[in-house]
Amino acid sequence: MSAASVGPIGKGQQERAGKNPTTLEAVVDRVRQVPDRYREFRVTPDRAEWLHRLDRELLNELTDAGLPCRGSSRNRLYDHRDLSNISLALRLPTARYLAMRGWAGSLKAPLPEDRLHEVVITSRPPETAVEDPRFSPSDLLRSLPSFSELGNGQFRLTLTPDHRESPVCDALLELTSPVADLYFHVLPDELREDLGFLRETGLADCKLAAKFVVDRAEASGMRARRAFGFFLAVPYSIDHAWAEIYVDGSWYGFDPHLLNALVELGLLSGGEWPMHRSIGPSTHRLSFVEDPLVRVAGAGVELSMPTRVVSAHENTSSLRPQ
Repeated sequence: MSAASVGPIGKGQQERAGKNPTTLEAVVDRVRQVPDRYREFRVTPDRAEWLHRLDRELLNELTDAGLPCRGSSRNRLYDHRDLSNISLALRLPTARYLAMRGWAGSLKAPLPEDRLHEVVITSRPPETAVEDPRFSPSDLLRSLPSFSELGNGQFRLTLTPDHRESPVCDALLELTSPVADLYFHVLPDELREDLGFLRETGLADCKLAAKFVVDRAEASGMRARRAFGFFLAVPYSIDHAWAEIYVDGSWYGFDPHLLNALVELGLLSGGEWPMHRSIGPSTHRLSFVEDPLVRVAGAGVELSMPTRVVSAHENTSSLRPQ
């Protein structure tokens, strides 16, 4: 894939700086805003092609454009977050991009009351050896009535999304409009609470964007809080962080950053899904503080959450958020 074949990938700070957001150089410039000390150079070119759909030709073009790497031309290693962000920006058919198509579908067609999401949390073993390799689910997971352990780092849940009507709150339009200038970006843990980094670079993941929205809401006199739990979708759900804002006597989930990303990727219509529309019918809140759902040797691990729809009549142990 050549640079000329890359389609539009969004707007925001790169455009305001006069850079063409359709070039590989602009995509690389964006990932380079993350300081090098947060990179882990472990991904080989073969794995980059298999996991991130970045073939050798495209990976060489990105490297020539300044993509950070280590090693010689025959044995280069890359950072997995850099590659994940680049493949998403280029709309390559990775697992993340295909999952995001499912998220958009969940928003457009939420489940009826008589259907539930059955989620199988699948833990990915750590890449390096650890003294105690056992997978330990968090107390949050264990507390759910539908929780069951399948073995080998797999756990099953049957979850009820919040089926309340999804409002479009005009009062939040001014609050959420600055989010249009942000890019959806997978960040290292050390930067996921850093609002200074967000303001300097225009990069944010779901957790950092939720903090940004809640801070803006509270500064404007609104009641707001952060939420952590699941964004429920088929074929894959995710553990997710979003903002909840008190509107007309009830708490509603809002995630303008996610909606903006899905619109920018062409997966949602901006006319039907403005950033100030609630995502509540696709979420299941666990708590107000994000915490790893599964740990190995005390550290969180990467998770996959294949999801299917089941009948509510066959499952009575689901939990609806309050």
